[in-house]
Amino acid sequence: MNASPVFITCINISAWLFFHIAISYACGSIPITFFEKDYLIFKRMKWETDQKYKKVWIHKWKTFLPDAGKVMKSGFYKKTWQSRSPEYTRQFLLETKRAELTHWLSICPAFLFFLWNSAYVGWVMVVYACITNLPFIIIQRYNRIRIVRISQRILVSE
Repeated sequence: MNASPVFITCINISAWLFFHIAISYACGSIPITFFEKDYLIFKRMKWETDQKYKKVWIHKWKTFLPDAGKVMKSGFYKKTWQSRSPEYTRQFLLETKRAELTHWLSICPAFLFFLWNSAYVGWVMVVYACITNLPFIIIQRYNRIRIVRISQRILVSE
């Protein structure tokens, strides 16, 4: 494309804004019951343990990342634990799956940027998508491990 760099930059920013909003809205519209099934993408991997996540200091840096749960009208705020009730714990667990799916899907459009950008800029967009989404995916997976452990304690204490 022989457009000015400023124009292409505006197109890239607008495209990312569109993709982020559209994917967030679409994932927010999925019924919560969809996330009750333990799809392969959400299954805990053998290597996923608290210790492994603590080696990357997730418990220190996760608090600095924003939670968009309050931005969406139907969003679920996951920044702090609000209740120890089984219903809330279950919803929190399912919402981590929704958030994880949202961030996985938010990486996918990066490859479309090769259509109107140079290969170099296209790869920059792929790196951008990974850098801005993988930390949130890691947080959701880490939180799910912790929530499962907490929910087991809640069930035992009842």
